Amino acid sequence: LSAFGGYDFAAWTTLTDDFDATNDTTYKSVVNNVCQPDLNCGAGDGIFYFELGTIANPSDCGDGGFEDYTSLSTDLSLGSTNDLTITTNYGSQYVSVWIDFNDNFIYEPEELVVDNFLIADGQGGGSYTETTQLSIPYTALAGEHLLRARTNFASPVPIDPCEDTFWGETEEYTVFLVPAAEIDVALTAITSPTNGSLTNAESIVVDVINVGTVAVTDIPVSYTINGGAPVNETISGTFEPLETVEYT
Repeated sequence: LSAFGGYDFAAWTTLTDDFDATNDTTYKSVVNNVCQPDLNCGAGDGIFYFELGTIANPSDCGDGGFEDYTSLSTDLSLGSTNDLTITTNYGSQYVSVWIDFNDNFIYEPEELVVDNFLIADGQGGGSYTETTQLSIPYTALAGEHLLRARTNFASPVPIDPCEDTFWGETEEYTVFLVPAAEIDVALTAITSPTNGSLTNAESIVVDVINVGTVAVTDIPVSYTINGGAPVNETISGTFEPLETVEYT
């Protein structure tokens, strides 16, 4: 029942010698959808072209400021940074994007992947196209997920993606998150040293994650200071997919 659309249910009893068979059956119709905020894109506010990965979708203003384009999809790699290009027909458009990583049909704050990117600040009517970056976490769940892009005129998109506002639009798409490769590790951060009073005995601490699809063993790691000679070491052990290690 996870597919969007309407579902008609019927339930009945079949008791032997039941006196009145006309009251044995009941029906119910339900609709499976995500929240659809009521917006207005009739003046040119909203999304009139959306490009991400292999999706390149010119569109018009949707009824009630909502368009379901979940039949359009693209693959995005875990840990990737992707160009997101949007055209609007009115300036001062804020854009936010969520991906439903946990597939519960609720766009939650931690699923926000574009946070109020502003297109054509201070401008009025006209066609404006701008590009921003949409990053996919290494630790996101691979597979099929819903994506919501939403705009709002002259003020930030509400943190609640279901909240009604007057000017703007919402569009829904589908993304498939795929591992980047079978064997792939990423060094995500140098967590130490930090700014302050340093000594000659500072430790270099890094975070490394296995973002591939298979376990890896004994990861070579190196660092330099001010472009000097590399210091080469090995992180010993076996690391499963999506396992993170802090190494000193």
